[in-house]
Amino acid sequence: MGSVTFPTEFGGDGNTYTDDADPTTGLANGGHRVRFVPALAQAVAMANHTTQKAAAAQAAAQQTDDDRQATAADRASIRLDQEALAAQVVAASGSASDAAESATVATNMADSVAQATATYTSVSAALSATTDGDYFRVIAVPSAALVEVYRNDGGSATLITTYYTKDGVDQTNEQITRLNRSFSLKPYAGESLRSDFVNQAYGLGDVTGVSRAIGANDMFTVERSSPKFVPGPQGTLVEVPPDTIAYHYDPVTGEALGALIEGTSTNMLLNSNDPSRWDEPGMSTLINGATLESFVVVNGVSRATLRLPSGDEGRLSIQAEGMVDGTYTASARVRIISGWRENSMLISVSGAVDGFTQYAEIPEEGKWFTISRTFTTANSNGQVNLIRRLGNSDPDIVLEVEAQQVEAGTVPTSYIPTSGAPVTRGEDFISKHISEDMLYGGFSVLVSGVIDDPEKINEEISFLKMAVTLGTRSGLSFTYTDSEFAVHNRSSINYSYCGLGPGSPGKFKIAASFEKDQTSAVLNGGPAVSSVGDLETVVENVRAFVGRGVVGGDDPGNVFANSSVCEVAIFPRVLSETQLQALTS
Repeated sequence: MGSVTFPTEFGGDGNTYTDDADPTTGLANGGHRVRFVPALAQAVAMANHTTQKAAAAQAAAQQTDDDRQATAADRASIRLDQEALAAQVVAASGSASDAAESATVATNMADSVAQATATYTSVSAALSATTDGDYFRVIAVPSAALVEVYRNDGGSATLITTYYTKDGVDQTNEQITRLNRSFSLKPYAGESLRSDFVNQAYGLGDVTGVSRAIGANDMFTVERSSPKFVPGPQGTLVEVPPDTIAYHYDPVTGEALGALIEGTSTNMLLNSNDPSRWDEPGMSTLINGATLESFVVVNGVSRATLRLPSGDEGRLSIQAEGMVDGTYTASARVRIISGWRENSMLISVSGAVDGFTQYAEIPEEGKWFTISRTFTTANSNGQVNLIRRLGNSDPDIVLEVEAQQVEAGTVPTSYIPTSGAPVTRGEDFISKHISEDMLYGGFSVLVSGVIDDPEKINEEISFLKMAVTLGTRSGLSFTYTDSEFAVHNRSSINYSYCGLGPGSPGKFKIAASFEKDQTSAVLNGGPAVSSVGDLETVVENVRAFVGRGVVGGDDPGNVFANSSVCEVAIFPRVLSETQLQALTS
């Protein structure tokens, strides 16, 4: 016998209903005519109880927010009082607990009417399968965060209530935890948007500041037509699905580097990911005694073990297709197993005008490292020897190799697996519409990222573009070109430019403020650079493009960072030069 009880502690009346013919509780033998509607009424009563609990939690959260605003009246200071931050953390944790309690109550309510409901993947499917007066639940996919309970009212769906699934509660708690961790590492400074790609933490609010934690896909529109392969926290390449932010890590130290944002690129090597074909004519060749000892596939990437014998220039030569005169970059990931010697490995390219061979710097045994060479070709036959040893009497070199690639340009990008033909990876497109209530007249922006080797960058790269209406269409851009970081504010009639100098390899931080007649910017805590321009302060229809953007106008263009973006933050006010320096120190 099945039964359902509506507990008083959850808003019910304490009655029990059964599926037998019991004259007091049963729904069988006509008992449903008397007891089914009261049972549903109790479900609604429990839903009301849940709503009241949620309202109480919301009121508490609002009170907390009011308290935060009261204690933060003087927000000109760049540092948030640590006690206020601690209060935010406690309040956020309390809200999460209230949400979890409400979710439990709502789940119990929903289970109470489960005998009279069914679950569907869409409202339309449910309406087709139910009749007037039937109740049903909708959950789009098994991992959906919310479940919706409806009633069929004459062929139309009436929403009765919604409640979090366990996954939904877990996701919300994780987002709050990540944002709290980000605040503890980088103190809250009054921003209305925080995107911490290193800690995968995202906070959003309005002119009063960040008020809630959200997920990456709620913060941004993320588009990429193909997967990409990047180093994970263990140093191994991992596959990132399409339309997903590619978080990557230092392959040696495991340090989180943020979001790897790149333009489209094509790996021209024919069989980089298929060692079984490395001795096929016209594909790849093992030369001068080089042998393929074995290979395995790890996360979709083939990892080959090669032996380069003593006494000869053993090498792996891979054919590139479509290589015309121009500038290219060859790269591969290698790990020496035995036989390491300094200055023992080369990269050689047929037709390279800057020398047939160049040394490839590799670390000592046991460490993964990306070797690369940029070269310009003339009359090349497409033969690239990424793995080649000196012909000397040193012992055999045994090494693992993966992710071999040849692509146009001067900077190696993330690996693109190939097998028999060149393959093109889609560009990263990460954007967000910035609502006007997040900005107030003048505003400020913080951008941080990583440039590993500035000397390899011989064209403009962009870390952030904000397309803004400032009287006329205007583009705010954070760029690196000609060995200089810069902040641009350009429209069809005005141009404000702040050149910030070359910086140094590694991490950088740029903060800039934008007001009616002046743009000011700071790099890595250095001196402020200001530029005057007659710009309006009417801010409308703002769209931010992360890791991308041409200078000027509202077009994102095809200029990409091709490197790591660590953080983007927007402040709803003009920060002083001292505050900009504090943010970037």
